[in-house]
Amino acid sequence: IKVGSSPAWLVDRLEAVGSRSINNVVDATNFVLWELGHPTHAFDLAKLEGNSVVVRRARPGEVLVTLDGVERRLADSMTVIGDAMHAVAVAGVMGGRDSEVTDATTDVFLEVASFDPARTRATRRQLGLATDASYRFERGVDPEGAADALDRCARLIIATAGGSIAGAPLDLYPSPPASRIASLRAARVARVLGTTVPMDKAARILRSLGCAVKPAGNDTVEVTPPSWRTDLVDEIDLIEEVARLHGYAAIPAELRGGRPSAVPDDPQWLVSDRVRSELVAAGLLEVRPLPFVAGTDFGYVRVTNPLAENESFLRRDVLETLARRAEHNLSHMQGNIRIFEIGAAFAPRPDALPLEDLRVACLVMGDRDPAHFTAPKPFVIDEWDAKRIAEVILRAAAGGRPAEVRQAASGDADRLWDLVVAGETLGHVSRVALDAPVWAAPAFGIELSLGTVASEDVAAHGTHAHSAHDVTPPDRRFAPFRGLPVTPASEFDLALLVRDDQKAAEVEGVIRKAAGDLLESLTVFDSYTGKGVPAGYRSLAWRLVLRHPERTLRDKEIDGRRARILSTLATELDVRQRTA
Repeated sequence: IKVGSSPAWLVDRLEAVGSRSINNVVDATNFVLWELGHPTHAFDLAKLEGNSVVVRRARPGEVLVTLDGVERRLADSMTVIGDAMHAVAVAGVMGGRDSEVTDATTDVFLEVASFDPARTRATRRQLGLATDASYRFERGVDPEGAADALDRCARLIIATAGGSIAGAPLDLYPSPPASRIASLRAARVARVLGTTVPMDKAARILRSLGCAVKPAGNDTVEVTPPSWRTDLVDEIDLIEEVARLHGYAAIPAELRGGRPSAVPDDPQWLVSDRVRSELVAAGLLEVRPLPFVAGTDFGYVRVTNPLAENESFLRRDVLETLARRAEHNLSHMQGNIRIFEIGAAFAPRPDALPLEDLRVACLVMGDRDPAHFTAPKPFVIDEWDAKRIAEVILRAAAGGRPAEVRQAASGDADRLWDLVVAGETLGHVSRVALDAPVWAAPAFGIELSLGTVASEDVAAHGTHAHSAHDVTPPDRRFAPFRGLPVTPASEFDLALLVRDDQKAAEVEGVIRKAAGDLLESLTVFDSYTGKGVPAGYRSLAWRLVLRHPERTLRDKEIDGRRARILSTLATELDVRQRTA
């Protein structure tokens, strides 16, 4: 042959697909790659030592300079094409510089193969070298198409570089794989697609793709895919092709009844879903920051390959990353923050994987409500708002177990309350220190553990990771429908003297019981200690809204209801109305 420039038509065709022209021989191999989807490679025959070509594993420490001029050290897990002495190409990826076709080449050796996709992908990843050839071998080429690709390439080289074929092609294909046969059932097609496709039409569709189809009885056919369709393996693959060519527009779009799974949902997923729903309903926004922080080697888990050196540790608390998100918002002049995250916190363990604890955390600060003409200056979120959110979380996460918010037992001044579930302290409500501007409101955080994430080996065969009592059914609560009120409401305030050791929730429960079904809403709006309030007491004020669904309440009824509430409070809790 005579190596030189390619004809204009060949150059134009390659440029049209983004490939540059090199010479007429290499261009012929690239043209076949794009035309038939099968990579081919041309070696300079004079540069192959020993007049032989072998496909083998790379030798340990073997070095090859590839066509891009880079010296690459090969691993013994890689497949190479070699001559009698050394490797001349990385199989399925790129040829070597020592055997490339140049202007001085007069004889070429053409090689066409079908390399294993997984091995080609592993080699490409190890070398960090992606090529058009590796792209196709990784996804599978037609093993039956090698002979056609070889013949097409040889004819193109003769047409553009002259020469002739010396001898018959050598085909090393000792054991062709058995034909892949898959059954296609009409009932399965209808079940997957939600519509009936006549089996004769499904057979015509598959034959148009090159498949061999023969009846197998009972609305079933046996399908043998062509060698170039390596993706057609199981029945579901055939159904996908039937759906594609039958037309997605012909498949009904309405939802069909699904079959419930017999596998229970993970308990932690159920708890997380309930907590997430409650927090979203309370007006908080979920965020998903990365769990990396700037920690230290003491008490933190170091990441082996961190994304950034200034955040090379895993967080110990979810509030740690929420605080950074809050600071980011404050730097953009956004001071009203109501965010939460359900994520993992990590703690180091000797000679074991880190302890991974699933937690929910919230950070709130700024205005309690959006500005409105009825309240131009909204109240600022305080620790009592944080406590209310903590109660919402506890109600969703406890799953029927006893839970309460207790006064913090630790000496930490920023820790306000402990979150206790079944007698165990699992979280806290605290003030959060931020790098904040002077105009920023105080920040409050809530964090609660939802359980440890298992990091042990998977359950043994035939066993289950969770026992039956671990799976807590979701708390199904339905809000009853209530029409818009058509009668006026009546409201009044009660200021009560409550002992410091009494919980406001106990007082509120008695008020609700005594007020009866006329009570529409009950809100505590003031807490006061000082002049006029005896020592050991505090003044708490509630606003009550009463409404009858059918008529206007009379003053006598309202006064009677107020008197009943005060009498019940005095009898059951020794709580009196504040008069001074």
